[in-house]
Amino acid sequence: MSLSINFSKLLCVCMVFTMQQSFALPNEYQTFKRTQSIDYKPNEDELVRIWMFYVGQGDSILIQIPESLTGLSEPYDVLIDAGPNDKLAKAIKKLYPGKAIIENFVISHHDNDHVAGLSHLVKNDDLTIEHVWHNGLVSFEPKAFGLTLEQRTSSNLISKKSKKILKRFMGLVNADTSDFEDAYIVDDKAEFEGWYKDGLYHDVYRKLAKNLLRDGSDQSILSFDRAFDQSEFIQLPNSKISFNPLWPRETPKKYGDWGQTINGNSVSFMFTYGDFEMFFTGDMNEKSEKDLLAYFKVNGRESELKADVLKVPHHGSRHNDKDFFEKVSPVLGVASMGKRGFETNWKHPSEDVVKYLGGSHRLYSTYVHEKRFKYKKLDKSFAKMRELKHILIETDGEWFRVVEIPVGSSFEDIPDVPDVMTGNGTQWIRAKEIL
Repeated sequence: MSLSINFSKLLCVCMVFTMQQSFALPNEYQTFKRTQSIDYKPNEDELVRIWMFYVGQGDSILIQIPESLTGLSEPYDVLIDAGPNDKLAKAIKKLYPGKAIIENFVISHHDNDHVAGLSHLVKNDDLTIEHVWHNGLVSFEPKAFGLTLEQRTSSNLISKKSKKILKRFMGLVNADTSDFEDAYIVDDKAEFEGWYKDGLYHDVYRKLAKNLLRDGSDQSILSFDRAFDQSEFIQLPNSKISFNPLWPRETPKKYGDWGQTINGNSVSFMFTYGDFEMFFTGDMNEKSEKDLLAYFKVNGRESELKADVLKVPHHGSRHNDKDFFEKVSPVLGVASMGKRGFETNWKHPSEDVVKYLGGSHRLYSTYVHEKRFKYKKLDKSFAKMRELKHILIETDGEWFRVVEIPVGSSFEDIPDVPDVMTGNGTQWIRAKEIL
């Protein structure tokens, strides 16, 4: 009798343990339409890591490429945006406690929540940024080109006013094509440096230039070049990795007011490693997404937009186009956001965007813990939804996965798939496969 009771207890314990283990594992989702594996073991030497850092309301993403994939003597890094504060600088210091080189820094566009954090990053004397890529658009002082009164009041002037006083402008656009005139586009480091020395940049862009040019420092950037569709862009020697610029076009374009125009011309590119593809979009919006789709369709290039993972444009805001998501058809979307985006009328992420992706289980963000929600039902429960974390994508070019890394934890303690709690990451997913 005693033996029977003990055996029953043991059986119950085993059942509970099994249920807990089963519950703890990442789910396998039929909607992914991909082979998924808990047990897959990638070769560490061939693993690319893509970090989407929590930087509050802003963007900052780092692509780490191991030297074994490039033939170089050290890892190769591509940083996309710098966030609005010192959070990126702290994350980089944790990842690289000694000397480090960021070979390429991509500025998707020069909004404060994408570039202001650079001022904290460059305070690290052990860090060097070599090459910078941008979209060509700048914030100029009104005096930059000596505009006539007629030009200042023209609807073709992309400007920002405060109390009806012109404070800054990006430039004039052609009335017929909405394309920016060449005089207002910065192409290279010589132009970038020249305008800065003449004192003609305004506010955010003046600070950006000061941080990158580092007066009197040997850490000034080597180049400052434009990235646009089919331009020369980041290139790696002897590698299975490529960076393909997709947007903007060669000449930036007006997309409405200042905010719509600066976002709509975000530098966007496809990162490819073997079978794996991830689409980086900056703050592209509905207007530019529609324009991009039309442009690629006319040129018979729509297939270039397909991706395994989509960096969801503009923090998952409602200013996104459904057709764009359908053409990219990602397995997963990842988005960066903060309190201001989630807990205000901005609604980051938008319920529409969650729907475009195919459901809440297909979106990972840096701020929201619960993924199934309706804003009208949240009331004051925002605090319960909050879970600050970095989003990590790992891939060996054949498989990929997403895992959440809580803010404050060690970047070295990356859990294996069997150790990831349900909802905190995915299984390994086969890249470029449709079942």
